[in-house]
Amino acid sequence: MNKIRVLHIVSTLSNGSGVMGFIMNVYRNINRNKIQFDFIYFDKEERSLTYIDEILKLGGKINYITKPNNLRNINEFKNELSEILKKENYKIIHLHEVYLNKFVNDEAKKVVGAKVIAHSHATKYSDNKIKAIRNKILCFNLKKNVDIYFACSKAAGKFLYGKKAFYENRVFVINNAIEIDKFKYNENIRNKVRKELNLEEKFVIGNIGRFAKQKNHKFLIDIFYEVKKKKENAFLLLIGEGDLRESIEKKLEKLNLRNSVLFLSSRKDVNEILQGMDVFVLPSLYEGLPVSVIEAQTSGLPCIISNKVTEEVNIIDCKFLSITNAKVWCKYILKAEDHLRVDTNESITKAGYDIKYEALRIQNIYEKLYAGKDI
Repeated sequence: MNKIRVLHIVSTLSNGSGVMGFIMNVYRNINRNKIQFDFIYFDKEERSLTYIDEILKLGGKINYITKPNNLRNINEFKNELSEILKKENYKIIHLHEVYLNKFVNDEAKKVVGAKVIAHSHATKYSDNKIKAIRNKILCFNLKKNVDIYFACSKAAGKFLYGKKAFYENRVFVINNAIEIDKFKYNENIRNKVRKELNLEEKFVIGNIGRFAKQKNHKFLIDIFYEVKKKKENAFLLLIGEGDLRESIEKKLEKLNLRNSVLFLSSRKDVNEILQGMDVFVLPSLYEGLPVSVIEAQTSGLPCIISNKVTEEVNIIDCKFLSITNAKVWCKYILKAEDHLRVDTNESITKAGYDIKYEALRIQNIYEKLYAGKDI
């Protein structure tokens, strides 16, 4: 059989994107003698902050096209997409920007007769109210415009495709799986990281996520303020980038906490940085299924997370809390200091989050779809 080229349509190739992190985990572990990934994206970033070089090294093709954010641009987007489809003759399109379902499907069916997979990565259309309304309207006929329904969790599947489609087993829940061996707890790595980052005598509260409304960093700072009052050596470690970082820094300055916080931009060694933390905290307003919590549990960290996050993420023993009272979060964070870190790999694998197995499952779906077989 010829190598199957799957076209992924994403907004960004940023290494700070959770969606791209998932795709790249699959890409590294799928059989690339059988399956190859190519990409279309429309939000440019500094190359060093993207997966561009790695994608090219793995054999992928990349196309930057017009961002479809108004009527004129949508026509340009469709025309550019059509040219790419004609040139490469793709038979499978994996759509992560689901609001584009009609425009992508129109070109896919008209030009090359490709099958379209929609992939739900969230339980909300957008942080922005206007974009949320737009996206909801554009997704109204999504189920008619795509061939296969993927979702990162049951909650994300029910949100985008409806409970009926979910209970009729038409939704494939694709786990946000990871390379679990990379995240296994290692005392030597922990000591190295804490020394390098000058955290040796600190109680380190960690968080990973872009600085956006969804991630609720403002409440996280309120939590840290309460913790700091109770524990002088408490330290906050934030990994990510985003438009709201400046406002978060200003809030820290106002609360006289700036010297107790370390900002790290998107990193390729998150697996090691997690070793240096003492507790992982995620007070998000909503999530599809946060891979950061899977990574944190794999590294043996206690996880305290928002009750707005699906409980499907709970593999070891996550604590779910309402995002209303920072003092309650403080209490549970302080309790985590006595947590004993152990090897969790067996539990993570049993829960379906070992990328070796999930990549093979996805590969099988691609191959059946390409061959026109029932999935």
